[in-house]
Amino acid sequence: MSDPSLASENPPAPEACPPPLAWQEVLQGVEEQGESFTHSGPGIELNGIAIGEGPPLWFLGGLAGDRRLYSLIAWLMRDRFRCLVADASCDTPPSPAALVASVADAFVGASHKLELDRPAYFGTSFGGQIALAILERHPDHARAAILHEAFACRRVSLTERLMAWGAGKSSKLLREFPSWGQIQEANHRRWFPPIDPSRWNFLLDSLGETSARHWSVLARGAAATDLGPALHTIKAPVLLLRTEGDGPVATRAVNELMVSLPDVREETLHTSGHFAFLTHPHRVAKIVAGFINGTP
Repeated sequence: MSDPSLASENPPAPEACPPPLAWQEVLQGVEEQGESFTHSGPGIELNGIAIGEGPPLWFLGGLAGDRRLYSLIAWLMRDRFRCLVADASCDTPPSPAALVASVADAFVGASHKLELDRPAYFGTSFGGQIALAILERHPDHARAAILHEAFACRRVSLTERLMAWGAGKSSKLLREFPSWGQIQEANHRRWFPPIDPSRWNFLLDSLGETSARHWSVLARGAAATDLGPALHTIKAPVLLLRTEGDGPVATRAVNELMVSLPDVREETLHTSGHFAFLTHPHRVAKIVAGFINGTP
């Protein structure tokens, strides 16, 4: 268990950034060179792609967007790891209280199907909660986990609960809701490299094409599951990635993980926001590879 002083007081000094990746070419390369796979679990369907050679490493996505958001970091790590990215669809979803466990079990089932030996997991937001559920439900399955913008439970206000319920009844895409684009711009745009504005549009398009119903299913599941009481039972080593763009809600969620997980450490990414794996994939890849390679 870690010291509750929590957030790093002396974040690492900025380092020179490598040239930005041509993300359009990377996406094409991943799709052309990767091997597609599918896996079905109760109420959950995984459709993904695997690329690279080496120890297996899953990338688990958040509440919105698709697996292509992780193509840049998977591309960078493909020479050292077998990188796997997948979309989880829930056409006939389990109840909110059972959703996180069902998605976690689906990824473990896919790992067995693909004959992956002790994979590591990188999880962002909802994907971080899924990774925690995997570590808790399958103690000997995973080698390690790296959690970015993660939480044990997505604690939301009554207003947010009502919004999630209403979205579940909608046939719209997220981008069709009033002011959705402006909200994303205000929260995330400043962390994207100005030299490559198209990367911001790539994120906005991916998030905006998520159906409101799909977002609602995941959001309600994340709020209905609280892994907090079980965090002390998790044996696998965990790395928490903090970013300069963390707000108070994200900070409190990571603080909870920091004081409750038995084998945990943290890294702070300067000049990064909630999508550091997309804005600064070289830096994140370096940290992730170093952490995994340092685990047994």
